[in-house]
Parts: sequence; structure tokens; C-alpha cells
Amino acid sequence: NPKELVNVKYSYFIENVHLIKPITPVVDLVYKNQNKLPMAVVSGGRKKSVTKTLQAIKIFDYFDLN
Repeated sequence: NPKELVNVKYSYFIENVHLIKPITPVVDLVYKNQNKLPMAVVSGGRKKSVTKTLQAIKIFDYFDLN
């Protein structure tokens, strides 16, 4: 069942989000350009997944996620 598989994958992600490691050059760009350049996050993932990822790598507060 595809929906069940998606739910299992999502649950696994949420349980292990704390293991995510930042991509240093990307995070450095965020730090360097905060309040200097407009920046955005684009993803095909669920908003909750994106939020959890940004929180895990400590850059959530650098973006306005509406």
C-alpha cells in the first residue's frame, strides 16, 4: 500500500531527524547573507519535515515559513 509506505517513511524520518547533519557550505551562506539577501527554502517535502530539518540544523529562525 503506497500510502502506508509514505507514512512509515515519514515516521522514520521524524524519529531520526536529530541525526541530520548540515551541509556546511550551505549553512555558512545562510549565516553570511542573513538580512543582506532575500533567501527562501524550496522543498517538495511536507512543511513539518522541512521545519524539523531546519530546526535540527539550527537555521529555522533564519527563514519566514508561511
